[in-house]
Amino acid sequence: MIRRPPRSTLSSSSAASDVYKRQELEHARALLESARSQTGGAWKFRGRMVDQPHVKAANKLVSLYVPEEKPTPIEPGTKANLLEAGSSGKWLEELEAGQVIAHNIRRTVTETDNILFTTATMNPAALHLDYQAAEQSQFHRPLVNSMFTLALTIGISVKDLTQGTGIAQLAVKEARFLAPVFYGDTLRVESRVLSKRESKSQKDRGVVEFEHRAYNQLDTLVCVAVRAMMMARRHAQPSRL
Repeated sequence: MIRRPPRSTLSSSSAASDVYKRQELEHARALLESARSQTGGAWKFRGRMVDQPHVKAANKLVSLYVPEEKPTPIEPGTKANLLEAGSSGKWLEELEAGQVIAHNIRRTVTETDNILFTTATMNPAALHLDYQAAEQSQFHRPLVNSMFTLALTIGISVKDLTQGTGIAQLAVKEARFLAPVFYGDTLRVESRVLSKRESKSQKDRGVVEFEHRAYNQLDTLVCVAVRAMMMARRHAQPSRL
């Protein structure tokens, strides 16, 4: 024979359950309300860090307890908002053919830069690594790896052009090295928009072709690079990031 618990015990248990549900529901609604003001990524809510999975869980809980209540759109942490929150680059609509950007970042090239880059990319060229061999060359000293120069030329442009706004690099169409780079040289970069076209199949993006020109401290042009970038529109919801 199964003995039922006293009626007072059942009432107490049910009341405690109702209080717990109300607390859960209040917490979930408060989290969703907090989420509406966020622009992306994680944020602090009631002493703990929360992000998109917490928003999903809160929506699920509210739907469970109050089926007729519409869920809050899950905007924090979406790919588009994450792009915008961390962007310092230019959006597709901010770029036009002929536009020139002079980048404020400058970089002095060091011996460590050259050795680490050259060995990391498995390049055994004596001109970059062997001081005695380099002394016998026409430069009479080690030459900075031109691929490092190319990477630095493009890298200096990222903060102003493609940080948080570039979806993908499609091609490096041209790379010319017009003067050698040595240890101690300080490079600056200017970029120019060569062309821009909107995507016909995906309205949230387009393709921009940039020309990057690197100069040393003597204003000698050392590198010219042309690359094609897939760029996002502002406030768009990129479908494949």
